[in-house]
Amino acid sequence: MYHLPKPEKVYNKAFLEKFSNENEVESEPIRDWRQNLAKHKHESSGKYSVASLASPYCYAGIMMCRLWGLHDYAVFSIEMVPLMEAAVNSVIMDWATILLDKLATAVMDFRNKTVITERKFPPFYYSAYILDTLCFNSEFPVLDWRWTPQDPTAIHIYHQKLWKTSYKDHLYQICNGFMVPIYYSIFDKPIPKISYQASVDLTTVGSWFGEENFTYVRVFGSQANPHVLPLYISDKMLAREIAYQISAESTTQMLKKEKKKGWPSFPLRCGLYTLHDLKHAEKEATKIQSLTLETIPNRPFDPKKVAYNALEQAKLSKFEHKEDMCDDLFIATESIGQARNLAKIKYNDEGLTEINRLREQRLQTLPLDLLATTPTTSSSESVRQQEKEIPVTIKDHKKEQAQKQRKEQEERQRIEDEEKQRKEKEEQLKEEHEKQHKREQKKEKEVSQSQTETPATIDVKVDTHIDPKLLQEW
Repeated sequence: MYHLPKPEKVYNKAFLEKFSNENEVESEPIRDWRQNLAKHKHESSGKYSVASLASPYCYAGIMMCRLWGLHDYAVFSIEMVPLMEAAVNSVIMDWATILLDKLATAVMDFRNKTVITERKFPPFYYSAYILDTLCFNSEFPVLDWRWTPQDPTAIHIYHQKLWKTSYKDHLYQICNGFMVPIYYSIFDKPIPKISYQASVDLTTVGSWFGEENFTYVRVFGSQANPHVLPLYISDKMLAREIAYQISAESTTQMLKKEKKKGWPSFPLRCGLYTLHDLKHAEKEATKIQSLTLETIPNRPFDPKKVAYNALEQAKLSKFEHKEDMCDDLFIATESIGQARNLAKIKYNDEGLTEINRLREQRLQTLPLDLLATTPTTSSSESVRQQEKEIPVTIKDHKKEQAQKQRKEQEERQRIEDEEKQRKEKEEQLKEEHEKQHKREQKKEKEVSQSQTETPATIDVKVDTHIDPKLLQEW
């Protein structure tokens, strides 16, 4: 963590007022900027170009923009000048207070504005210093990147693959190898493949599918090949993928060509991002196509008959949905385990074998080494290793299959034996129960008969002999 020294000056409202009073006459840098408007690009809003500053002011300006998470870090306002001058003159400011105050303000402002606006760019409110700390204490094996105190380069430069000039060539590695662990570090839980709000918005136009190392989207009525997207899809990337699929051969384009009522309706929300109209969507589609992502085969997808109804209402040829036993298992699944559990419930052993075959066939065309979330060997080494291990792999596979079949047979035999024993025990209990029932019936019958018979006559003998003594006394 950062251990900041005690500040020499406190940046607050009083500081700004004092600075303003002490600098009623413009400071030398500001005076030079305004005298050379062409160079320093002074705007009516009070913004200045960071690129027009000389060293070391340009570095201080960039630092302020990064510290405050400004969306456009190429310009700065006049209010930053006190901090910039303090920074270049080695004055220690209360950076922790500035960071936290600005962070809280940015979050509150973002939350308030998202309620009333259709399009609002979220601030990068992790802030540079928080992200620096996370990166310094984290390992990113997919990027082969681990910072140490001995590194000569400042932490905030980060890895070259993240730079604007090269990120397109490493998008899978950045999303799967950087964003996934960073999210887990911050929130202490796995990153969702798609944000909750975006998943709700998507239900009106399509569905997302979660594979083990990638995600993809299918739009109702589109015949475009879906892009193989990273594990984590940002709202903007989702909007651009939807835009790409409706801009290709699709129900949307068929309705447009026939000048019928369009589908989907605009503006189309995708979480925090919005496609305003079809023209905007076609423009955004070109941006995701420039990434040259891998694709998977398309399929007629319209389980809710959304595209079907849109075409039927326009009196055009219908779009028929086709089931896919393998593909449908991955709808809205966060893990491969969910898809496998669903497959066990829906299909028998033969069905599972067919699903595994179809999935392996689909994965063979994809660069799985780039999609991996753990380090892998280079592609050439991987090919050579696979060539060497093919016979062993086949042999091991057959052995595993034989062991699996033997285990399954033993399991079936065990179940049959248990079932047989259970039935025999039930028969025994049934026989004993019947015998007991018969004994009870017999006993009840005997008792009933004894109660209904005439009572036996009792012979009473009267002794008529009289004792002589008693007779004499009498």
